[in-house]
Amino acid sequence: AEAELRDNRVEGTAYAGISVVEPVRSLLIAGNRVQRAKQNGIWIAVGDNVVLESNEVSGNGTADLLYGGIGIGSGRPRLVGNTSQGN
Repeated sequence: AEAELRDNRVEGTAYAGISVVEPVRSLLIAGNRVQRAKQNGIWIAVGDNVVLESNEVSGNGTADLLYGGIGIGSGRPRLVGNTSQGN
């Protein structure tokens, strides 16, 4: 799949705010604002061929669990200009 996920606002989800669970041919995740997800703000299972650019990820995760801002299971995504705080 080739896709873009751009300029969205995601708040207060029960799991990850944005979740990519399968490998992709090309995916751009850009300009999104993700807050208060119970798990990762953005979760990428396989980071190859994924670009994360200028996303704001804050206040995600649950205390004492292994979740937080941007989570990557494996691979090498390209990260450009993202901010992640208070996760």
